[in-house]
Amino acid sequence: MIEIFSNIVSELELFFLAGVSIGSIVLIFTIYYSNKKSATNIIFSLLSIFILFWLWSGYIAGLPEIESLAIFFHRLSIMFAALMSALFLLFAHTIPSHKIMMSQRNFVLILLLTAVMAIINISPYAFTHTTDNSGNPIAGLGIIPFAIISTLFSVLAIYFLFKKTIEYSGVRQYQSILILIGISLMLLLLIGTILLPIIIYGNGIFLPLISIYALIFMGITAYAITKYELFNIKIIVTEAVIIVLWIIIFSQIFRSNTIIERAVDSLIFVSILIFGIYLIRSVRREIKQREHIEKLAGELREVNKALFGANEKLKELDKQKTEFVSIASHQLRAPLTAIKGYSSMILEGSFGKVPKKIKEKVDIVFESSQKLVRVIEDFLNITRIELGKMKYELTEFDLKNLTEQVLKEYEATAKNQKIKLSFTADKGEYLVYGDSGKIGQVISNVIDNAIKYTPAGSVKVAVKSGDGKVRIDVTDTGVGLEAEEIEKLFQKFVRADDEGKINVKGTGLGMFVAKQIIEAHQGQIIANSPGKDQGSTFTLELPDAASANREEIKQAGE
Repeated sequence: MIEIFSNIVSELELFFLAGVSIGSIVLIFTIYYSNKKSATNIIFSLLSIFILFWLWSGYIAGLPEIESLAIFFHRLSIMFAALMSALFLLFAHTIPSHKIMMSQRNFVLILLLTAVMAIINISPYAFTHTTDNSGNPIAGLGIIPFAIISTLFSVLAIYFLFKKTIEYSGVRQYQSILILIGISLMLLLLIGTILLPIIIYGNGIFLPLISIYALIFMGITAYAITKYELFNIKIIVTEAVIIVLWIIIFSQIFRSNTIIERAVDSLIFVSILIFGIYLIRSVRREIKQREHIEKLAGELREVNKALFGANEKLKELDKQKTEFVSIASHQLRAPLTAIKGYSSMILEGSFGKVPKKIKEKVDIVFESSQKLVRVIEDFLNITRIELGKMKYELTEFDLKNLTEQVLKEYEATAKNQKIKLSFTADKGEYLVYGDSGKIGQVISNVIDNAIKYTPAGSVKVAVKSGDGKVRIDVTDTGVGLEAEEIEKLFQKFVRADDEGKINVKGTGLGMFVAKQIIEAHQGQIIANSPGKDQGSTFTLELPDAASANREEIKQAGE
């Protein structure tokens, strides 16, 4: 049975060897000439050459006609195998780079080990002699270092390819996977069916199958090249096909029997010549465009990585800034509360009668501390919103009563600025569902802005209801707003352009905070103005208590 198998394999050996040789020559030509300076191309071309030498040495060693030289060709074959194992390692480490990225020390070490293997393998220490009956080589002690070193190189080659399949993505990853499969299959078959049987049993019955193993590697690698355009082979193949076509058609001209046939063949040749030149130029242009796109894509990936890293740093810095503002605001709040409280008690006469001159100064302290409290509250609200820690104490309350309470706080300020402050609302309840404290801050902010930006005139506050909504309109006769200002008014740190004209100072946070709070209550805040110096109207709109989606409002405050 073994003899029959051996005969069948021997008969097919030359057929497979010829096929592998033709494929290798084509690959060597196309790959090397596609980029002569690429280390990957050069190493692969050398590997293909040594595979051919290795295969033919093994085949010649088995021919009965050269029985006396069989041992020499066996040794020559295993010497080429030593060179191949080193090239496998270099190829796996280098692909797809144009340069050998290995350190000089490791590169020299591989060369030295390979040289030692090659010298031992060509000597009588690797294969001592051949058997008399079959001509198979008998291994000596010299085969052991070759087995160890070549196995080590093979394992490292597979490791590097496996590592690249993990690190790369897209086309490069597919290339690495295919080549890894090809090399792994070839090496496993070589070690399992050739190397180990020779070492353990001294039997090389499977040696004729070497060309089949090489064909597996070459076929899979060729598929990776043509399928995923490794080494940019497309242009080379196109040129080769076109040139062969030109030669065939041109030779047909001289084989024609009549002048008419020659004229027709010449016309066909000229047409194919022009078409071929156009096709080659088109393919070249396509290759250049693809290379340019791949280069841009690579640069874009690097830029995206850099931007992602910078964005993460910015997020962290923004978070730290927000936390710092929150801590600072909390620390300022305590002393300000004391200043505001004691100044209020002094003004009310809690510590006895205060002279008018001192009372005026204490009144300034009280007003300033009250403004600073509102500024700090805005900063605290900003930090809560950005950190997602804004909490709402939700209840059902009357928006009309809340608006009247807030309005009373500004009666003295409006009177001092000679601004007419008015309030209108129909009788009845104006119930809404939400945080009365936060809504009160929003109303206070809007009324405060209306008074600030109205040098003289009036501020009218009206509460209305209808269609399941409750509205507060705050209309002033102040500086007004342009359309461009209205668009950006509810952003952070944005203030009216004319604030310097009327000596108004603020943070530009009030409207941003107001918008966030109102929208969390499923409402909206709208600004309208006819234009500069024509006043403005701010509208706060909330769903009434019966129409509000309480579950969504609760979720916003969790």
